Amino acid sequence: MAKNTSIIVKCAGGATAQLLALSNAIYLSIKLNRPFKIKYYPYSTGTYWPFAIKELLEENELVEEGNTRGLEINGLKSGEFIADFPLRRKGLSYERFLQVIHKLHLNNTLNRLRGEVVIGGKRKNLEKVGFKTLVVSGNFVPLIENRVFANLSNRFTKANLPNPFNTHDKKADVVIHYRLGDMRKMPSRDPKMGGHGVVDPLTFRKILELENIDVNSIAVKLVSDEPGIAVKVLKDVGISAISEEEKASIWQDLQTISSAKIFIGSLSQFSFFGATICAFNGGKPYLPSKVYGSGNLVEDLNIGLFNYFEYNYLQPNHYLFQNI
Repeated sequence: MAKNTSIIVKCAGGATAQLLALSNAIYLSIKLNRPFKIKYYPYSTGTYWPFAIKELLEENELVEEGNTRGLEINGLKSGEFIADFPLRRKGLSYERFLQVIHKLHLNNTLNRLRGEVVIGGKRKNLEKVGFKTLVVSGNFVPLIENRVFANLSNRFTKANLPNPFNTHDKKADVVIHYRLGDMRKMPSRDPKMGGHGVVDPLTFRKILELENIDVNSIAVKLVSDEPGIAVKVLKDVGISAISEEEKASIWQDLQTISSAKIFIGSLSQFSFFGATICAFNGGKPYLPSKVYGSGNLVEDLNIGLFNYFEYNYLQPNHYLFQNI
């Protein structure tokens, strides 16, 4: 493969899923001495997410948006659950055809034929990308790599965005990222679990107690897509939390996380990315050890600076899931 042949990096999801894709693309570009191009699919997760990292890319690093076949879009808002997503309809569709191929394990053969490596949330798969690879697709993994962070930091500075990679003099004692939003509004993935998987706030409290933090004498800093609801749910278990009065941008939220002495995340790509910067800046991040009770994120992510904890999730009868 010629060194000037670009690796096509296919990504989907919200802003931090895109940031993870960019960080993986930079890592591979440095490792293989090849350029990359980002191809973004705004609807393929079943939730609409606009492209958020254009300012961080050079003009020649972006190709056209990818389409989701059979989907008509009418004024969707960022983070909106797509009820008419092809996989949620009855009958045949191109997306369902791809799902069948995946279930029959034929996708691995097809990927090899077209020179594609699927990362699948595992660092070991990222290392499989080589000189013959043409395409790389998600789920992308968090990285703590000096050269990657230096590259990203330069991009943030050039784009005139709040730069989470800059070391902060002011440190927050504890920051919690409580992912709600579409996670509580989407259909349940498990009969014993409410929504798509919302962390039981008692999990956050247990981690604070593990760190010998007196929840009665400290107000933690909160980052959330629904801060008003998150403050109330945390208060239910005795955690006092404060959030920005005005809705902060994702870049400002990442700066908040990067300044934490202790960061407690959710099962979210935003938490994973934030945790890498927190650890890089000398903080102590906590993340789930498993994906909703299965798998092994300790092994999959292979980042020794992360601290892992067994998370529990809210049940369907919790008031968070009522009258959505």
